[in-house]
Amino acid sequence: VGAFDPNLKNPAVHEWSLTVQRELALHFVAEIGYIGKRGTHLYRAYDLNQGSVSQPGFLDSFNMARANFLAGCNGDGTGCPANVTGQVPTLLLQLVSPAFINSNTSKTDLQRGNIGNFAARMDSLSKTSSQRLALPLNYVRPNAQFGQIFYQDSGGDSYYHGLFIAVRRRFEQGLDVGFSYTFSKSIDDMSVDPTGAATGGGLSSTSFSRTPTDVHNFRLDRSLSDFNNTHVLLANILYDFPVGKGKRFASDIPGWLNQIIGGWSFTGIFNYQSGEPYTISSGARTSNALHNSTALIVGPNIPGGQLQFANGIEGPVLYQTGGFITTPLNNQHLNCQNVTGTQTFFCIPPPGQNGSGRNTAMGPNYWNLDSGLLKNFDLTERFKLQFRAEIFNVLNHPNFENPRNATTGSPTITSSLFGQTCCSTAAVASAQQVNPIGEPMRVIQLGLKLNF
Repeated sequence: VGAFDPNLKNPAVHEWSLTVQRELALHFVAEIGYIGKRGTHLYRAYDLNQGSVSQPGFLDSFNMARANFLAGCNGDGTGCPANVTGQVPTLLLQLVSPAFINSNTSKTDLQRGNIGNFAARMDSLSKTSSQRLALPLNYVRPNAQFGQIFYQDSGGDSYYHGLFIAVRRRFEQGLDVGFSYTFSKSIDDMSVDPTGAATGGGLSSTSFSRTPTDVHNFRLDRSLSDFNNTHVLLANILYDFPVGKGKRFASDIPGWLNQIIGGWSFTGIFNYQSGEPYTISSGARTSNALHNSTALIVGPNIPGGQLQFANGIEGPVLYQTGGFITTPLNNQHLNCQNVTGTQTFFCIPPPGQNGSGRNTAMGPNYWNLDSGLLKNFDLTERFKLQFRAEIFNVLNHPNFENPRNATTGSPTITSSLFGQTCCSTAAVASAQQVNPIGEPMRVIQLGLKLNF
């Protein structure tokens, strides 16, 4: 089922800014300014029927079963090795059968501290199942007669602060040039607008853009926006070569020669922006039965990573790791990925806890250079012809996506593709592509333009 807040409000954006301009020598104008924005009453969607693991004694009993498994016993405390005594997870044994606790799926949940998935599996047992003992129908979900209860309200908000500087020279004497730099920060608690109740709002256990970590504490998701770009730099130039009739050089050449060497212009646009943030996922539901937790960062925080190549992996990776650590005995970094050559570990949080938060990692930066060569022909006084040779992504530079958007790659530490960024490269941020497919390879475009 789904519902909308009866007091739903229209989203609003408040903006304020302060800009100072100054005219400089050589026809340049400098500008420095600040722009602030705040979004209020933003739409957000969530599941009111979020499964809970906070029932009295449930976490303690799960941890007992987990300790049994890590010590080599069955989850219910039986089948222990010599000199090992298992604990009795009394509450779990009252709710479900030993066969459920000792199943292979439960062993994986116990190893990874995946208490939310364990609870969801308990909840999915049919009422007549022999594995379901004294488990109440609404023990996990508040409303057992429903699956997801999609709800949309307008309680979200966002903030943006940006400082920019710009220097530009208006077109004069054949030269137009501009430069701008923006240092900014965008913060929100949900970066994707929810869709209608018919689609369930697109909620899923793995979506950190639109699904809250915990519907009882939206502050857990307050972080950098998915589209935050801390640094953005843009430079452009248009230059008419001073050669030909009416120009500084060769101004008295014959008309036929002017058609060859005169009327040439050059254009260039360079764009750079820092990487977008993304969430490193634990791949386990350690705090509730609905949503995967974020990974717990242990040791020096490596928020970005660096594009590099690893043996046997197609395309670059942001992190080289030794793989997901699954050895249960005598390993303090169980359920972690170690960044090779560092003391940083990305780990599944302990049961009942969340990780280090949303959007703590940074993807690779983006830069692109476009250029063009123009030639003007004076056909008659009324007709002028312009030839344009435009090259987009002149250097054919690949801009790789972060693992969240990669076609082959994953931000989830339990995945064998963790940290990979292969293989489609990113398009320009504005998505304004010359070719209809939008692939960001080098594109050469030739054209003729008739002015009359």
